[in-house]
Order: sequence, then C-alpha cells, then structure tokens
Amino acid sequence: MIGALRDSALLDSILAAAVDGMIVSDKDGTILRSNDAATKLFQHELAELVGQNVRILMPTNMADHHNGYIAHHIETGQRRIIGIGRDVEGLRKDGTVFPLHLSVGNAEVDGQRLFVAIMHDLTNRKVTEDALARSQRLDATGQMTGGIAHDFNNLLTVIIGNLELLEIRGADDRQMPLIKDALDSAKLGADLTTRLMIFARKGNLKPVESEPITTETDQRPSSV
Repeated sequence: MIGALRDSALLDSILAAAVDGMIVSDKDGTILRSNDAATKLFQHELAELVGQNVRILMPTNMADHHNGYIAHHIETGQRRIIGIGRDVEGLRKDGTVFPLHLSVGNAEVDGQRLFVAIMHDLTNRKVTEDALARSQRLDATGQMTGGIAHDFNNLLTVIIGNLELLEIRGADDRQMPLIKDALDSAKLGADLTTRLMIFARKGNLKPVESEPITTETDQRPSSV
C-alpha cells in the first residue's frame, strides 16, 4: 500500500503544487510523505521526516498528547482538529516554536487509515496582530493621558488664578515670596500638562517657524 501511495502521480502533483506544508502519516503518526513546503517550514530535509513520527514537529506540550488525541478520535469519532482546523504551534529543527494553522483530514486506503495535515505558517500574521495590539494600547494610553492632563490642567488654572489674585491684592513681605514660588510651580505644572496633552494628540511639542527658502533667483540683484 505504501509503495502504491509513493508512486501516485496525482498525490505527487498535489504535494508539489501546494504552497502550504503537507504531510501524510499513518494512524501511528509515522510520516509517509511530505512536500517541499513542509520541509522548508520545519527546516528538515525530506529524508529526515519520512519514517519519523509527526511528534518531532510539535512542541512538547502538544506532542505528549498527540497519540491520545488520535486514538480517541479513531475510537469515538470526536473531532478536535481533524476536519475543523485550529491555530497551534510547530517546532522547527533548530528548536524554535512558531504559530501555524493546522487542518487535518483522514481516509482509509487499502484498509489502512491515513491522515493528511495541511499547515499554514502564521508568523507574519502574528507579527502584524502584535503590532496592531501595541498600537491600540499606545492609542488608549494617549487618550487616558490626555484626559488626565486636561483635568489636571483645569485644577491648575484655578490654583494659578487664585494665586494671581493674592499677588494683585498685595501681600506682606513674608507672604509674597511664598506666593511667587507657588505661582511659578503651578505655571510649570500647567506647562507640563500642556505638553502631555500635545503628546496625547501626537502633536509637535516645540513648533519652530522655519526660515524662508532663499532661491538662487532671490539672491540676484534686481535690474535697474
């Protein structure tokens, strides 16, 4: 049966055409066939895969339960990945673990149950999702920062106004230095909260007026 499977031109064509990794294994998990995409995905040579158990392509936590999952499926027909598909993790030859989507189908050939696994690398998608999540967290932090800074700035505005009123009404020589120090500190706090609000809006903290661009024509003396 294995010899017939190996010589199947149709299966060879399917394996060669697939851009995702494909592996054919028996009920015990022994790898019978693998396409080039799978060898590249897991960084194994073809000869290193065929005849090995599919557990070599799984992290320990998944490999330890694989045989039990397959035996349970054969006995009960209950599906966890087979015919459904699931995001799992794969193990490369160099020991790195990476995310992949695994779809598994099964059939009987000459009375023997075979499993076909199709594996799609999710590394790039996970990187994009993580970058998006970080961006969303930064946006949320900016919004929260802006809200807090705005409220704090309102409080400082009241404090500064009251201190300025005390300064205008005139205080004795002992009180004036205290009022001035408090006013300077409050104004510094107001400047800091303004900067926080600008940061939250992703604005320019120190806008500078650019110098006008002088062209070669502008430098020529005007004709009389």
